[in-house]
Amino acid sequence: MMDTTAALSLSMDSDYIQNQISVIDAETESQLALTMDRAVTALAQRIFRREAKLVEVIDFIYELDIDPSLKDELITYWDLCWLHQYYPSLVRSKNPYQDFAQALMQLEGDRTSLIDWVLSQVGRNKALIAMKAEYEKARNRLVTANMRLVMHIARRYPQPGIPLEDLVQEGVVGLLKASERFNINKGYRFTTYAYWWIQQAVKGALADKRAIVRLPGNINERILKIERARYDFFKAHGRFPSAAQLQKLTGIDEHHFHDLWRIGNLTLSLDEPVSDEQNTTLHECIDSNGWQDHEDEVPHNIVEKAAQAQSLNVWLDQLPERLKTIIVQYHGLDGKGEKTFKDIAPSIGVTLERTRQLYHEAIRSLKTIAQE
Repeated sequence: MMDTTAALSLSMDSDYIQNQISVIDAETESQLALTMDRAVTALAQRIFRREAKLVEVIDFIYELDIDPSLKDELITYWDLCWLHQYYPSLVRSKNPYQDFAQALMQLEGDRTSLIDWVLSQVGRNKALIAMKAEYEKARNRLVTANMRLVMHIARRYPQPGIPLEDLVQEGVVGLLKASERFNINKGYRFTTYAYWWIQQAVKGALADKRAIVRLPGNINERILKIERARYDFFKAHGRFPSAAQLQKLTGIDEHHFHDLWRIGNLTLSLDEPVSDEQNTTLHECIDSNGWQDHEDEVPHNIVEKAAQAQSLNVWLDQLPERLKTIIVQYHGLDGKGEKTFKDIAPSIGVTLERTRQLYHEAIRSLKTIAQE
């Protein structure tokens, strides 16, 4: 299997992936898969000629979870190869090793361990190295042609503090695993098979990197569902949904929803109290598009609510200048009107997504300051 370094080298920037990489058709995809199978078959038949290797491969056959009659057939091929080494005249087949290798490659089960073993036996033999290179060339083309699929899947998930490029890299690792496990004899397309592997790799990256404490798989799935619904709502309406709207969108009951929101390291809810001593919330201090329960509220109410929260200006002055700038411009506290993240990003020299992340970082900092 290709190592992680090689996998990351295939993880190109998003513009290149979208504009330069062409998608292959089903016929080309099939031909690449067949080329990989032929290359491994050729490698296997050469390796099986060695007595020691022929002994090793029988272990794979016994471990295969396949129909007993099919397993008996494979063992018969193995016996013929063994017999050919000592009594070639008794074996009718001109190349029993090739027959044996082809039978193994055409299995509908998981051939991963067998293929990995065959590739590991190449050593320094030039002929075997050339066969392995043919396999890797076809595999890499299959992977490169499906990079757009990786981008599509990675973009479906919000990236709380994780750059899109990182998710794409993880998705490429999943794509590589899919390419080396794909079995064309099962009758479906590679993209259908690869989708699951890429998705699992992206979800695994989010589970590992998005929180300090790794959450159980089922909990992380629900959190991702909430984040995805929130992100989709924002794209459709230009604002984030309220907690009630988000709960309705996800179909998660109220009790579980609030538990997931608290433990999931999600974006801070502005409905939370700014301190234990008072019931004032950040929502009452800053009018947020993300958690706005009353759409008739206007910017001048921000100043009134700031005064009720023991002077928002004092809190803002304690923020780093860039975070303060984002809060002030986003909510129009400078009297120049509210700006979008897209408008603010160029003025502070970061991307739109990074601006959004810094905004939520500023909100968390304000809460911490308010509690001191």
